[in-house]
Amino acid sequence: MADGKFDARAVARGLEVFQSTMPPDGTPHQADTLHVLMHAGSAKAAIQLRNKLGESARVDWDEHVSRGSIESLLQLARESSTLQAGTVALIDARWVDDGELERWHQSHPLMPVVIVAREDGIATLSAMSVCVARGVITPGCSIELLAQAVDAVSRGELWMAPPI
Repeated sequence: MADGKFDARAVARGLEVFQSTMPPDGTPHQADTLHVLMHAGSAKAAIQLRNKLGESARVDWDEHVSRGSIESLLQLARESSTLQAGTVALIDARWVDDGELERWHQSHPLMPVVIVAREDGIATLSAMSVCVARGVITPGCSIELLAQAVDAVSRGELWMAPPI
């Protein structure tokens, strides 16, 4: 990024790398319920997201999250008895480095991921490629956009927030 503007060639290279890490086709969920494992955020946001996704949706919020670690989200996934098709991880990439995102991907390589974007566009693309995220939202986006992203990714689609 130079003078506050993105280097178009660097963004194009980042997108190429990201696309090369994507699975050939997303596998849409066929489950009746959508299950979200939510990293960071708040209990209020988890309740609002569940309400937007519908009564059959389940949102587990990682209330023990600590900056820099994804361990409590991994623990939440281990404790969940309903990990199946239809489960989406929502990870705040601003809170963890690429090594932690890689730990997540190694533990759950087939689980679709939506990440909260980092401030720098290239860093966000890097984070997406490391954990093979299928969606990205901006920090502070509305619950409506968050629900759209989670729903789309759970159906095997790619989803990016309009500003990105």
